[in-house]
Amino acid sequence: DDDYLCCNCHGVQITSKGVSEFLAKSAEKYNIPKSHLHPHAFRHMFAIEFLKRNNNISLLADLLGHSGVNTTMIYLRMSQEQQKTEIDKAVNW
Repeated sequence: DDDYLCCNCHGVQITSKGVSEFLAKSAEKYNIPKSHLHPHAFRHMFAIEFLKRNNNISLLADLLGHSGVNTTMIYLRMSQEQQKTEIDKAVNW
């Protein structure tokens, strides 16, 4: 009935502070380091998963509120382990 992805216990749009508090409580409850469970980590995860499923970096830039794709391109970078895996797929050793 509304345009919000997440609502708080009062049925209204959850604030960024509310998200941070929820994640901090969840980290404590499940013994996850708080440094790994924060709003920006979810934003990063969304961007990476979006690009895996939809290779439209321009749309992702718009969704993330970036003024251009240059900022969004950081989500295209791979870790060394990911690079090794991709190279092994591409090269017939």
